[in-house]
Amino acid sequence: MNKTNPPCHRKKLNTVIGLLLGGSSLVAQAAWSAAIEEVVVTAQKRAQSSRDVGIAMTAFQGDSLRESLIFSSTDIASQTPGLDIVGVEGTNVPTFTMRGVGLNEPNVNASSSVAIYMDEVYLSSPALANFALYDLERVEVLKGPQGTLYGRNTTGGAVKFVTRKPTEEFESYLTVTGGRWSQLDIEGSISGPLSESTQGRLTFLRKSRDGYVDNTNPGYRDQGEIDLWSLRGQLQFQPAEGWDINLLVHSSKDKSDPSLSQAMTVGTFDPNPVGQIDIGFGPQNVYTTCVPNGDSRAWQEGGAYDGCQMSQNLVPLNQQQAQDAGTAVGEMYTGVYGKPFQRGDTIRPRRDNEFLGLALTASWDMEFATFSSITAYNALDLNTPQQDLDGGPLEAWTSEERHDLSSFSQEFRLVSEPGQLVDWVAGITYSDDRIEGNPWRVFNARDLQFQVGLGPEQFTFLPFNTVTWVAWEENIAAAAAYGHTAWHLTDKLDLQIGVRYTHEERDFEKTVFDENPNGGSLLGGGYLLAGVDGSVPFADEDTWNDISGKVGLDYRLNDDWLLYVAYSKGFKSGGFSGGFQTRPEEAAGFDEEEVYSAELGFKASLLESSLILEAAVFDYDYRDIQLFTIDVVDGVSVSRLDNAGDAEVTGLEFQAHWRPASGLDVKAGGAWLDTTIPEYRSGQPIYGDQLPNSPEYTFNLQTRYEWNMTGGVIANVNVLGNWRDDTYLSGRNEPLSLSKSYWLWNASTGVSWGERQQNDLTVWVRNLEDEQYIVSYLDLNIYGLTSLNFGTPRTFGVSYTYRWD
Repeated sequence: MNKTNPPCHRKKLNTVIGLLLGGSSLVAQAAWSAAIEEVVVTAQKRAQSSRDVGIAMTAFQGDSLRESLIFSSTDIASQTPGLDIVGVEGTNVPTFTMRGVGLNEPNVNASSSVAIYMDEVYLSSPALANFALYDLERVEVLKGPQGTLYGRNTTGGAVKFVTRKPTEEFESYLTVTGGRWSQLDIEGSISGPLSESTQGRLTFLRKSRDGYVDNTNPGYRDQGEIDLWSLRGQLQFQPAEGWDINLLVHSSKDKSDPSLSQAMTVGTFDPNPVGQIDIGFGPQNVYTTCVPNGDSRAWQEGGAYDGCQMSQNLVPLNQQQAQDAGTAVGEMYTGVYGKPFQRGDTIRPRRDNEFLGLALTASWDMEFATFSSITAYNALDLNTPQQDLDGGPLEAWTSEERHDLSSFSQEFRLVSEPGQLVDWVAGITYSDDRIEGNPWRVFNARDLQFQVGLGPEQFTFLPFNTVTWVAWEENIAAAAAYGHTAWHLTDKLDLQIGVRYTHEERDFEKTVFDENPNGGSLLGGGYLLAGVDGSVPFADEDTWNDISGKVGLDYRLNDDWLLYVAYSKGFKSGGFSGGFQTRPEEAAGFDEEEVYSAELGFKASLLESSLILEAAVFDYDYRDIQLFTIDVVDGVSVSRLDNAGDAEVTGLEFQAHWRPASGLDVKAGGAWLDTTIPEYRSGQPIYGDQLPNSPEYTFNLQTRYEWNMTGGVIANVNVLGNWRDDTYLSGRNEPLSLSKSYWLWNASTGVSWGERQQNDLTVWVRNLEDEQYIVSYLDLNIYGLTSLNFGTPRTFGVSYTYRWD
């Protein structure tokens, strides 16, 4: 495996740092007493400095998010060691992976292994975690199992987004951003007192942009447009002494284009078929895939892809099928397949997603403890009208997705007042979720015969389209009770003990319908089965009970050093696959997964707090891992989420923040990760044993310099980079799912001015080198199709902010 190692960019990095330093004279002008401010977090349900918490974490202040060019929930991985987020523009369901532990199925009812919280409210579906970042106070990324205080579905960790709250003094701002592809974003907020005991805050966001994916079909628009509205309102009031109540209402409407994959392979004839298809006239061969014109990775550095060389036995679609059909089909697809940021479809995809969230948080200072009640309701409608899955000029594979989600949750919590011999937290939670899905697939037989490598004769019995759709519903009820204590054994040594009991119930119903009157239904991984012309019902239910927890020691060598060691267990519940699975075997349930973690780390504040160092080493026993699998059962392909086996995970992380001079900040972080699945329990073909979305090495860097100019103007320049090692995007480690190593560089420069520095102008660029890189992979080999999603190409723009206070 060829790798692009960070040292190969050493010259480039040295040049960047040299420019930012502007010579040694700048450093000599500043004092070493430029202390780095502490970040206050609530990782343990009480306000603490992140340096005093014995948990590996990365925390972002609200202002630093914009400085780091982090604009969406999926961007935080670029500056967080150990975190990987698959969230291409337009995706409905981002997937979070922390230290090799993550979600491997992008379905709305799938539970993320990394819990996502918005203002202490658990977001039960990863679809709820796909939001733009605006007007935030901070983000906390907690690494490792968080089974005690955060509960189920935290085997990987937790990410907390905290919004800015209403203020007692008036403040307001407006930000306007213009950029490439006619980007126009407008963000604004107003906050202040409404009465002596009531404060309010209102924030809005509008994002728009034209598409950047070239549609090679004449007369059809480019794709990848953004059209998003979001609104957030908060009321905060103190009805009596010791009481604080906050009401949050937030809503959004997203009519952006869905994520647009580029088809990279097409069906081919192969003397060694991977399986068979039965369309009612006896079994036929299912063929492997390859790309037209030879090399599936010609667009990447590194040369030919060894697993799929063209030969006399492999006849590509754009030659053979065009000849058979006597049309220009092949020529149309030649310009689309195998090329990033190109499609040739005739369908205009468009999402129509609506979200509404309510949260009521009440806290009461009872002197000995603080009582909190958190009540929340979230509703999400996901609608993606007709979309072309293959991206070619023929409407052979089209889909429509409709999902409705509603979630209610309630938490009661008691947090002791600090300064006692024992600090404690106790609470109970309850949640109730209902999710409905109605995915459609339309298979145009006459176009299909040219698109996959099966040949025209295979589909002549289908005179018109086959429409298959799935209706499913899942109800989830969960309850838990938890407690956590910190025993101050000495003035330097704390004993951390926590335990949680979780009970969860799920019931699931699914029915598959087919509208082909010819007696054949499209069921099970693309198999056309004769004699199945009605519906395929499926219903099941299951219950899980679990005890998770943590025991650890925190030791303070002095005011500047914290050492910690912990052993913890995380639990992720089982469930059912809610995607476009069309066979009962594919809808069958899967069991829970567990992570047992041993971790050792330190946090140090050095050089009068001008240098912050943190590092952790960990070892996981990852049991009954939930992975998307493709098995052959009784000669039929079965694709679903299943317990694939046990995994072993070992890793090391570090992060540093150095302020060598006033105005100059250098941040760096990195991770080494070794993941192995010694043996798969299922019979699926596999190509490797690496966990998906788990690169062995990652590295991130940020350097920012700020200085005073004449006339009260403050200037700044900011450069960020992150490097990601080779990694597979599928649990089976298919060669085509390999995302090769790459660097991404972002940069910005700006000035602020005015009596209160109320004006701010910033010019920025993301993906400075216009790197082409894979972020997600879709395996439709059974159809003769493999598609990839690529990261956004180079973008640039200018942002202006004005503040009133």
